[in-house]
Amino acid sequence: MEELSLNANYCDTADADKGGAYIPAYSLTNLRANLYNVARSDFDLAFYVNNVFDKGYALSSCISSRSLGFDSLVYGAPRLWGKEARYNLNIDR
Repeated sequence: MEELSLNANYCDTADADKGGAYIPAYSLTNLRANLYNVARSDFDLAFYVNNVFDKGYALSSCISSRSLGFDSLVYGAPRLWGKEARYNLNIDR
């Protein structure tokens, strides 16, 4: 029997000061749909989108650049979408 699973998650952060470097607040939204036992088979399919609204956001600062006299930030991934397919071997059958 096919089974559908829908997932959404939302992450909201506050402004931060990491080692003297200012990191602004950001919000991220991710979506995922899983379909298990496609057409009553052992195949599963999934479709996902991470960072749905393609927000640019800093995760942390690079402390090594501070000694060179400037601040640099490590940024998070841009929007990413994809699909997955999986086959369940079900060896116990």
